[in-house]
Amino acid sequence: MMIPILIMGLLQGATWLDNLDTSYKKGQITLDEKLEIQMRGIIAPDTLPDEWKKIVAENPLNVRSATPIIMDAFQKSRKSKNPLYPRIPDPMQYYLDSDLYPVRVYYYNEVQHDLAQSVLEGVDEAWAKSIDDFGFYAPPIVTEDGRYPFYIMNASGAAGYTSPVGYYDETPWDDCVTYIVIEENSHGGMVKATVAHELNHASQAAMDCLEPVVFWENTAVFTEIAVYPQIVQWMGYYAEYFQESPWWSISENETPYWYGGFIWPMFLANEYGEGPHDGYYIRDIWERTMQETENVTNVPNYMQVISEKLEEDGSSLNEAFALFTIGRYFVENEANNNMDIIPFAEYITPSVPIQRSLYTDDYSEYEPSESQAPKPYGVNYFRIRQGTKIRNTTIELEDEEGENWQIVYAPMNGSREDIVMIDGTDGKVSMEFDPGQTGDIILAVINKGNDNFNFRSIPHFGTQYKLTVRPTIPYPEISAVLPQSVETGSEKLITIYGSEFQEGAQVSFFPMDGISIVNVEFVNASQLKVTVDTPVDLSTGSRTIIVTNPDEGTADLDGGLTFTQGVPSSSKDDGGCSSSGTRSTSFPTILFVLFGLLFAVRRRIFL
Repeated sequence: MMIPILIMGLLQGATWLDNLDTSYKKGQITLDEKLEIQMRGIIAPDTLPDEWKKIVAENPLNVRSATPIIMDAFQKSRKSKNPLYPRIPDPMQYYLDSDLYPVRVYYYNEVQHDLAQSVLEGVDEAWAKSIDDFGFYAPPIVTEDGRYPFYIMNASGAAGYTSPVGYYDETPWDDCVTYIVIEENSHGGMVKATVAHELNHASQAAMDCLEPVVFWENTAVFTEIAVYPQIVQWMGYYAEYFQESPWWSISENETPYWYGGFIWPMFLANEYGEGPHDGYYIRDIWERTMQETENVTNVPNYMQVISEKLEEDGSSLNEAFALFTIGRYFVENEANNNMDIIPFAEYITPSVPIQRSLYTDDYSEYEPSESQAPKPYGVNYFRIRQGTKIRNTTIELEDEEGENWQIVYAPMNGSREDIVMIDGTDGKVSMEFDPGQTGDIILAVINKGNDNFNFRSIPHFGTQYKLTVRPTIPYPEISAVLPQSVETGSEKLITIYGSEFQEGAQVSFFPMDGISIVNVEFVNASQLKVTVDTPVDLSTGSRTIIVTNPDEGTADLDGGLTFTQGVPSSSKDDGGCSSSGTRSTSFPTILFVLFGLLFAVRRRIFL
């Protein structure tokens, strides 16, 4: 099976490297001692002091490649008084030579012959593709037999590794002499992929031995897929740790994070080169990183070179990283043909974690935890969902450190053409969008770093910030209504208190049931005076009161006004006495009628 070999290290717990880091941080060992143990723990564990020999044996590694662990120690030790220069292992009893390339594969037991044959076949195939075709440099050869050495032996918990033995003085640039080890217990279809991986490391060392190891691994995984495209369906498992920690820097120097970062060069090759397996494009990045500093300074580094290449292509590092960032979401179950940004998205697993889902009709604030705040070229992701009310929404970000931020968003059901990028300044960035047009969106907060970004000094924690999501024009709110009750069959002036009222606001009730709004007077943004006329037969009880601004922003207060039974008008006229529902006639009225009749009679007599 390929998969168990392929994902080795992805489920790994604590190892002796963790013990080593702890001992160093506690001051129990010096930096020089740490680096030496780090290297010897891989290439020569039997030569360690007894204490560390025991720790290494009890807390073994289980990684894809130990090259970055060795190379990290090698690079850092060059500035110490005791730089580490391992030696090439002695020749072994058995070996196979390539008929095509200057390579020799050593093995120490006859039973390893078939494995040695697979390694040799892998060398021929990988050399033809990555060196002859893509143009990665062939590794320097310093052996007496004139062949580059591979060794089948114990790889100390890795599928293989490429070890430097020193800088190569025959060339003016900063390159290294190396040899390769393939794990003696390797088997199955991934042996050749491991060979392609490690041979690419040897080429990297031949070009720029000072380049950060994170890009060594990004490129080596990319290259083994380019050499053997059929394994891409399994390579998505590499992406797990990379995808699960998007707030880490793209240049984070951590295992196994750096393996999954292969999707970064694959994205670049596909988006700006000739396709997902365009090794020429990635080789050109490596070639441009080469420098002649007598192994002192790594300038330019790979991120600087990528930036330069993108500018030549009419793009920029920030634009490319923003597009890549959105692409990281649309993979695996979220893969979308309209967002075909990351090649082989259906095989990349998992999609990135969402910090929180926020809604457009709410005022929401979010601050990431210290451990998940984005580092330079790190990201936080959010889903912004439509609320029950749809109107323009404003998203604002602010921090206290003046970091260089970018907000990028894309409709969940949109396409690449719908992606929007907004750059911030001085620790602030703001955007506005219409959720009625976009629907739900995926939003990414990117820490763009700054001109002083240094992959060797990535902070332990990222930069915290406050993200606010709110309606662009706030919705009105109702806080109180006075008086709280109105009698039926009456006209009454009520006052509505709240906020964000606008001149021209309308007032209604639910249900209306014949209630008439006689007049609405706008006093100010927090007060409306409303004249309400209610019918006599209005049913009593509480009703929802609704305020609607001219911009269609609404507010409601459930049970905001209570209607009570008013006194019937007949009762008011006669003090409460009535007969059979017939209105009684007052005594002055009777006298007036009698007087009129008498006047008429008298007038007729006189006439």
